[in-house]
Amino acid sequence: MAHPEATPKPQTGPHTGGLLDAAGPSHRWWIAATVMVSGFLVPMSQTAMQVALPQMMTVFGLDLDQAQWIVTAYVIAGALVVPAIGWLGNWLGNRTFYVLALSLFVTNSALCALAWSGPSLIAFRILQGLGGGPISPMTMMFLSSVFPPEQRGLAMGLFGMGQTSGPILGTVIGGYLTEYLSWRMVCFMTVAPGVLCIALVLLVLPNVRD
Repeated sequence: MAHPEATPKPQTGPHTGGLLDAAGPSHRWWIAATVMVSGFLVPMSQTAMQVALPQMMTVFGLDLDQAQWIVTAYVIAGALVVPAIGWLGNWLGNRTFYVLALSLFVTNSALCALAWSGPSLIAFRILQGLGGGPISPMTMMFLSSVFPPEQRGLAMGLFGMGQTSGPILGTVIGGYLTEYLSWRMVCFMTVAPGVLCIALVLLVLPNVRD
């Protein structure tokens, strides 16, 4: 007796399908909004820290060469981890790696505010850079993954909007906090929105390994 031909079943699992497969049109926008918060937060924080740099130099008695390491150490640390983003995302899962990077960034933002010397501030900035470096590339990756090919231009426009508006707002907020409160508040200002962003990532993003 002949058996009917079996209909192949679609494969499922962490290594198959992309974010778009798991996200309908409404969920797609939730994912986009979630990653845009962190994609906006990191460049805003960086610009605000640069605005607060002269006050840091005064408080810790740093000369210009020493103060430049507050910015340079972050950039170098972030650049070092970028080549490993694909491997780490595939090993841990993109959401897990994204949360770890955000957590490292937010935690060391708070520790920068508690720094007691120039060297301690630079050390915390290195750790902050290790967390902040992957955020922008992964934000772009998530946006390009959840939007279909005909909307990739829209996704990149959203990414560019966050990357542009973050530094603009960071200059204003950083200048105000430095002038009327303290440079330490510039570091603390990313903690609350960063924690909110971590919670949203855990709630909204699937943990794929594509």
